[in-house]
Amino acid sequence: MARMRVIATLLLSLAGCFSPTKVEHDSADGGSSGSGSTGGSSTAGTASTSSSSTQGSADSGDVSGSGCTDQCSEGTSCDGDDLVTCVAGRDGCLAPQTTPCPSGCADGACVGEPPDLAISIVSVVYLQTDLQVTYVVANVGTGAAPEFRVDLWADRAGGFDGPPPVGEAGDLGLSKPALAPGDAQLYTDAIPRPPNGTHVAFAVVDPGAELVESDENNNVSLGFAWTNDGAVIHTSFGAPQAPLPIPDDGSVLESTIAVATEAVAPELWCSLNFTHPDVSELLLELVGPDGSVRTLAMASPAGADFGGTTFRDGADAAIADASAPFIGEFVPVGPWPGAAPAPMGDWTLRITDTVPGNAGRMNDWSVSLRQ
Repeated sequence: MARMRVIATLLLSLAGCFSPTKVEHDSADGGSSGSGSTGGSSTAGTASTSSSSTQGSADSGDVSGSGCTDQCSEGTSCDGDDLVTCVAGRDGCLAPQTTPCPSGCADGACVGEPPDLAISIVSVVYLQTDLQVTYVVANVGTGAAPEFRVDLWADRAGGFDGPPPVGEAGDLGLSKPALAPGDAQLYTDAIPRPPNGTHVAFAVVDPGAELVESDENNNVSLGFAWTNDGAVIHTSFGAPQAPLPIPDDGSVLESTIAVATEAVAPELWCSLNFTHPDVSELLLELVGPDGSVRTLAMASPAGADFGGTTFRDGADAAIADASAPFIGEFVPVGPWPGAAPAPMGDWTLRITDTVPGNAGRMNDWSVSLRQ
């Protein structure tokens, strides 16, 4: 998967309204259509993997800034019947990853293999008349995705428990260009905002299920709460990156969200969407800006996926008493070692697959401040 070089800075004013998001990326090719739409080729950003082993480094050819040398160029290519994808390794450098194609490889994609489109919201910005939604669509499959549709909702009845069903039209429908396997695209689109109040925005890729995909469970973003009445009730910050594979070798996947607000919130929510055949194998830890660590889940009941799972102190249920895909709100397994951290700063989600044999993927996650 290509690397996404994205810096998303989310600012919250003292009046409690969002101010515009600053997004930087390598290029903007205008590959989108629809009202207020921008697009730029991008790849996974504030995320890394680490392990207890020491990685070697090179003193020349450092492209990523981590002291090592990239072994390939971004994108995909064919090596005979194999698909070669250039991905970031645990040391942050690009290295080729080979996937056999049963029916052969052509034009940087497996012939006859389905794509897998995944979507996540990075930010929702309150403007005078519009709602500006920044989101990432990634093709995490092995087949090329043809032109596809994205629908956006400024508000959806039911909030976090009510994502749009298949076939429901959004407030804005947009046509997006084809996406090669391993590629990700960052988009910003503006939609009319609803009346004053607290609302939950959603983004859905391929809402009509017109494409045949290898995984249909990652086409809906997590609900993204926002308010436009001047009183901040729920402010969310999403991971500015494409979906990332969860290492199956015992190493740790880390994904970081920068929270740029000094607002005081009585409660912090952590919501996530994972694809994994047995989440009982996963250890989930949240690291606060002060470095303190809290265990969200470990040795959960066996079953596939975390699908719209939220951890918060005020929840009524324990995840040990629930079943997959754990839709709803649950109390974290462990407490903070001391006082809960202040919200300003970097929040990091650490994911460890403790049992080899099952591959998984982090599709999306967010940190929310609830008042």
